Amino acid sequence: MTISTLAAIAVAVAHCATGGKPLPPDLASLVDAERAFARASASSGIRPAFLQYLADDSIVFRPQPVPARKWYAKSAATGAMLVWEPAFAEVSTSNDLGYTTGPYAFRADSTAEPSFGHYVSVWRRGADREWEVAIEVNVTHALVARPKSLATSSLAKPTDAVTQQEALAAVQQEERDFVEAAARGVEDAFDTFASEDVRLYRNGELPTMGREKARGLLVKRSGTHRMQTAATEVSRGGDLGFTYGRCDVTYNEKQSTSYYLRIWKRMPDGTWKIALDLDSPVAAN
Repeated sequence: MTISTLAAIAVAVAHCATGGKPLPPDLASLVDAERAFARASASSGIRPAFLQYLADDSIVFRPQPVPARKWYAKSAATGAMLVWEPAFAEVSTSNDLGYTTGPYAFRADSTAEPSFGHYVSVWRRGADREWEVAIEVNVTHALVARPKSLATSSLAKPTDAVTQQEALAAVQQEERDFVEAAARGVEDAFDTFASEDVRLYRNGELPTMGREKARGLLVKRSGTHRMQTAATEVSRGGDLGFTYGRCDVTYNEKQSTSYYLRIWKRMPDGTWKIALDLDSPVAAN
């Protein structure tokens, strides 16, 4: 599949199949925002599209988390092309926080070879109730086929309601507990803290889904993991949240640094589990 083919797909993503069933309104509004963002990038260019859809306090990984609007405002206009298509979406029951993910293709100019990967966009409702991108991050990997349909997941309301502040405190505690467990062994930590359908994103590897496959990918990157969380945010409904921060890994006396995005969701029994974990590495000197 060429990047020109992907560009055509990006312009037409509004017609992407959803498994034959109409999306619930909350999910539909989120997916529509993502598809409009993709069309804007294909038709108007990367910089204008991102400045149109980024929240004022949004973050982009380059590879460390930086203020996204400032980064794009300073970036020069180029002939680069970035196209993508959502393959999965999930939204909070309060319809104010959600995320989408799927394959992308990037080409620096008309003569460059394209690169490929998967993106993750975290969206939140702005003051005007329109969706805005809060975090944008990606990993690179080999070309994959276009998604045949859009998969979605609807969060179930737990039997016991919590306030947003209570949910924030709970995610912060789960994050601290996970960080401590990961320092003892990252594979076992994911076995304990990840959801059964967890999505794991690592540079150079195709994304995995499920704890067993995640463990298989994690053992490739064994070592001592030291993480420092930089920020946490949760939905008003107290059922979806995210954290991001820095991770230093020591393996065979060598150290590497990366920055992570972790999406947490509240399960029907009230426990919090990791729904998605992405690691963005800093290039070695």
